[in-house]
Amino acid sequence: MKGVIAEVGAAGGYDLVLEIQANRLLFAKDHLDITNEVIRKYNVKYK
Repeated sequence: MKGVIAEVGAAGGYDLVLEIQANRLLFAKDHLDITNEVIRKYNVKYK
């Protein structure tokens, strides 16, 4: 999973990618959420 996240982050020009656990993120704009893209690329690569 880390490899796919790194690929998506690099391709998207992101400076960092955060993991959200235990509801610690208080606010983020929807366009910043790359979860679906990471899952899609992971499924393509590993299914």
